[in-house]
Amino acid sequence: MSLILVAEDDFGTRKLLSVILERSGYDVRQASHGPQAWEMACALRPDVIVSDINMPGMTGIELLARVRAHPDFGLTPVVLITSLQERHDVRLGMSLGADDYIGKPVSPEELLAAVAAQVNRNTTRAAVQDIQVREAVGSALKDQARRLGDNYEQRLAEALSEQWPGSRQGRHAGVLPDATVLCVRLVPAQVWTRQLGPQTMARVLGRFHECVGDTVFLFGAWHLHGCGTQLLAVFADNPDQPGVPHALRAYRAALAMRQAEATLDAFAASLRGDTERVDLPAASLSIGMQCGPVAMAELQGLLGGEAQTAPVGLPVLEAEVLAQHGPRAPHRMAVSPPMMRRVAGAARQVERRLLEIEGWAGPMDVCVIEPAI
Repeated sequence: MSLILVAEDDFGTRKLLSVILERSGYDVRQASHGPQAWEMACALRPDVIVSDINMPGMTGIELLARVRAHPDFGLTPVVLITSLQERHDVRLGMSLGADDYIGKPVSPEELLAAVAAQVNRNTTRAAVQDIQVREAVGSALKDQARRLGDNYEQRLAEALSEQWPGSRQGRHAGVLPDATVLCVRLVPAQVWTRQLGPQTMARVLGRFHECVGDTVFLFGAWHLHGCGTQLLAVFADNPDQPGVPHALRAYRAALAMRQAEATLDAFAASLRGDTERVDLPAASLSIGMQCGPVAMAELQGLLGGEAQTAPVGLPVLEAEVLAQHGPRAPHRMAVSPPMMRRVAGAARQVERRLLEIEGWAGPMDVCVIEPAI
């Protein structure tokens, strides 16, 4: 039986996490603050640590750093719980070697999937490990810190500028036999453009690309393609890095978009002050998701001589339609029935309808979903 340490200062959340894990057969121990979690980690050597980021006495980030620096149990998987309100904390956690993230509110299916993935990794590691633990920890952490620290901003900038140099084309070219396409549209773009003018609207679009691009990167998007007020993120599984399925990661990224929406709304408020306009509508993102085979098309001959890569396929077109006709209610999004089945444990269906699309052979089956909890 695997031992799971749950560190969470909120009693209700801590109790919920513990009950979910205990009912799945795990041995669960609870810590109500950071220092207690560290003492229990040293004494119990848990198989997995599930920790909130914001805790009194010692934050989840500080707890992660201490675990990673320990010579004997520095490889212990750590799953952080975060609302993504502080991107700096999330990025710091990545650089220190966090193994996974769970967004609030926590879904039982997401929690169990994240913990099970880390338990399985522990089993595999124990079966094949034949080198000194201390050397493995030092090498892995140095490599991970270097890659995440040095490449994060560069990779994000590449995604936001839609430029994919030839040296990176190998990863994005070809066909993904099974992928999830997440389409995000900035809904009030037409009104904002008319009232703010092109120069100010350019600033808005820059912030829109930054917020969406940053979020999908954190959840492991394979590719990001932007066009004005719309962005397409492609999620795919990597056999070299098993973990949470791409459909569930895309869904978690979609839920985190609400934080991006709040950031855009705050930015719009600052623009209202700059332009003395008080009648701008609030920021709103419409989200659609579809899954299936996606081809990555290399686009040559563009201005500037840079080649670009764009996702192509029926899932891409359908995700765009779903986002165009998606709900405006908070935390709700439009998905296809196959996508609904893939995230059934984390989401619940609140509406289902047939959507008539001009020029299409038949109506499109649309599911409107929201978080299960």
